[in-house]
Amino acid sequence: MQKLLTATLVSAAFMSAPALAETDDLRSENAVQQHKISQASFEKLNLTAEQKASMKSIRDSRREEMKQVWQEWRKAENSLIQAERFDESRAKALLERDYRMMKEKEKLILLKARHATYNILTPEQKSQLRTMKEDVLDKMEP
Repeated sequence: MQKLLTATLVSAAFMSAPALAETDDLRSENAVQQHKISQASFEKLNLTAEQKASMKSIRDSRREEMKQVWQEWRKAENSLIQAERFDESRAKALLERDYRMMKEKEKLILLKARHATYNILTPEQKSQLRTMKEDVLDKMEP
């Protein structure tokens, strides 16, 4: 019975989290498309080996920070799941407040990484990147 209850709670948590994530810009199709455009744009900037190494370092650092955020989430989730009795108010808080805080942390990490990445570019590369992004936005407008 305990295993069935745990399985039910886990599946409920996993089904609720994506519902909350639907409004999250990072998970939208638009964000995925923007990421692909950004990747292609950076490839056209003729980055130096040093800039590429810096970008890799920024990505690795961002990945580690994100990993910590997700580990915190899983720890909170597991303490709820493994509790002797189910605490619905704690579960709701986890899904509402804690999930939103986790997403805010993720967005902050991503913004910091984007800022750091942008600032490794030369003024010419920054100008070229802005022009490429404007061109893409012009094409997206009806």
